[in-house]
This record gives sequence, C-alpha cells and structure tokens, in this order.
Amino acid sequence: MHAITRRLLIDSLGEEHVCRTAIPYADIYKRAINLRKPITFHAPQSEAAQLVSRLAAELIMPVQLSHRLPCPTNSPT
Repeated sequence: MHAITRRLLIDSLGEEHVCRTAIPYADIYKRAINLRKPITFHAPQSEAAQLVSRLAAELIMPVQLSHRLPCPTNSPT
C-alpha cells in the first residue's frame, strides 16, 4: 500500500515534494506516547527513533534534499 500511495504522490506533486522517509506502524510509538516521551527519548537507539530523526532532517533541511545531498546522521563519518 505504501508504494502505491508514494507513487501517486510523486506523480501528483513531483519527487522533490515527497519525503523519502516512511514511518511504519510500530508498537513502540504507543509506549512512548503513553509515557509522554518523544520516541527519540524513549528509545533513542531504536529503528523507530532513527526513522523519525531522518524524517525530521528531511523536513528541516529542504535545501540539502533539493540538491540530492544525503541527510545528516548523528554518527561520525
């Protein structure tokens, strides 16, 4: 389903206007919400936290995305 929706968005809006990072459903989000903590605080090493951080980087740094530069990560390169 995600692939179909993504393709429709790209066809309608253009690839530069559709985020590359997808956030799948995961129970860990429910636990973080119940604890009233951001996922990046509740489980900072989890895949869910990494995906949320990657999405935030896409939304905050549109100039990098428009030039097709990789999103920054917290790990040293």
